[in-house]
Amino acid sequence: MHYDLTDRRIGRAGVLLGILASSLPAAFADDARTEAAGIWFITRASTVELRSAGPDIAQYPVLRLGRGELLLLESPATEGDWARVHLVGPSVAEVRGLMPLGTSTLVDGDIAVVQTSTPIFAPNLRAVGPDGRFEIDRAWRCLLRVGPGTRVLLTDRFEVDGEPWALVAPPDGVVLWVDPADVRPAAEEERPPATDVLSIQDLVEQERAERIVEAEAARLVERAAAMEEAVEEEAPAELEAPGGGVILARPLDPLPDDAEPAPEGDWFIIIKDGVQALARPYGTSGAYATATLPSGAAVLVIGFEDLSARVAVQAGAGEVRGLLELNDAVELDGDAARILQPTELRTPNLKFTDDDGRPNPVRSYQTMLELVGGESLVVVDRFESRGREWLLVEPPVEATLYVRGSEIRAATAEEIDAILAPEPAVVAEPEVVAEPEVVAEPEVVAEPEVVAEPEVVA
Repeated sequence: MHYDLTDRRIGRAGVLLGILASSLPAAFADDARTEAAGIWFITRASTVELRSAGPDIAQYPVLRLGRGELLLLESPATEGDWARVHLVGPSVAEVRGLMPLGTSTLVDGDIAVVQTSTPIFAPNLRAVGPDGRFEIDRAWRCLLRVGPGTRVLLTDRFEVDGEPWALVAPPDGVVLWVDPADVRPAAEEERPPATDVLSIQDLVEQERAERIVEAEAARLVERAAAMEEAVEEEAPAELEAPGGGVILARPLDPLPDDAEPAPEGDWFIIIKDGVQALARPYGTSGAYATATLPSGAAVLVIGFEDLSARVAVQAGAGEVRGLLELNDAVELDGDAARILQPTELRTPNLKFTDDDGRPNPVRSYQTMLELVGGESLVVVDRFESRGREWLLVEPPVEATLYVRGSEIRAATAEEIDAILAPEPAVVAEPEVVAEPEVVAEPEVVAEPEVVAEPEVVA
């Protein structure tokens, strides 16, 4: 079968935006993991302020809401106490934190990774400068200190007196405060479904992923147009064949009949070191890591599910192996495993390995791919665990894993060209043949001259 990669890439450019953009909002809505324990209330005053702290200490307003907004609160212990407001749901989606960047963080685009303990301050709604940004010297209430390794999403970056600052999506655990006199309990029919509630961080992640999709789609459309122009310019010349008809002066080279079709997808780049390749979408049950991918690794994204991109097990993820039980469904033939009937290929669990460094089959329970029979997989290792035999194999081209959508970016045209460029053939060094050793001829020693005896005179 002939798979034309040029046609495939052009054809997907117009489809990518529609498929991914339409799937992302539903995917993010499926993630209900961020909803904190609490009770839903509705604002009943015409103006309700969410404040940086409770009434017993100095505080200031952070967000101002109108009547009818849903808030998830911790129920006040006694009448008159202020209540904590969890930052989930669309009513508080505009809340941000102020964080100094500097040497305490590593910044890559719109992501900062904290290196040392760093405060996140509550913006002061009463202190907005002429540029529309919050004044740093009047935003002194610390919402939370984030520790080393924390990943924070940046929504704006700016400088104050030469020092870098950022507006950030508040991490989980940040709360604001509200006067309970300004709210009432929500009726059952007024409460949102659990699946419709996201944290601010997840809402920002969703917006970021949608921007990535839009930018990638625009880039692909632009690249497709350029490729179509190139195809027109390089089209084979037509010649008249004897007896009529047309032939191509330069026939196209078809792919071999036994060539495996490449999976459909689009190239993205890992944006930081140590990104986990997961068995399931991020945030879902059983989403354990099977490998870590380095910054700059290329991955072929097949689609988006929940908060994750589904990637092919090739290129940057090509070192991942599948775990296959050697049973009646599998026939071993040298270094090939022939699949005789349906069986599952499992995803190794990176966290659980046995003493010999091999994956623990009991802990590696997620299915990477359902094998239907007829496949032949390359075996890279064979071992026994708990009385059963197992194989580590190279997965088929249809196998996929998951990475977080926020940890990748669309590959540039130059990067895609480099990914798809054929690897140069390895030319063997010519064998150096040693010159035969020249053996010196033995030196000829001259015979000693025979001296005649003197004649004896009588």
